[in-house]
Amino acid sequence: RYFVTSDVGDGRIQWYAFFALPPGTKKAPSGWGGSERDNQADPEENLVEYIKSLHEGWTDEVMTVLDATPPDSVEQRDLYDRTPEFLRSWADGNVILMGD
Repeated sequence: RYFVTSDVGDGRIQWYAFFALPPGTKKAPSGWGGSERDNQADPEENLVEYIKSLHEGWTDEVMTVLDATPPDSVEQRDLYDRTPEFLRSWADGNVILMGD
């Protein structure tokens, strides 16, 4: 589990909380392609409180950032790990596919 903040200027903070959910779990809209809040599993769920519950015991700074976050501003971005492919190259000539 990770919690990352970054200063985006004008006194604003952008944050990311990384945690594992079962594939297909829809806790929040994606913010991509017009995803709506009523597409999530429970549109009435306070997602800030849910994320705070996952980070109980973490530093007060994490809770301060979360307390300042409007629940309807939380979005979900699904990330997937890929199994390494040792026999397949991610390079083609002098071009290579990279990610984080």
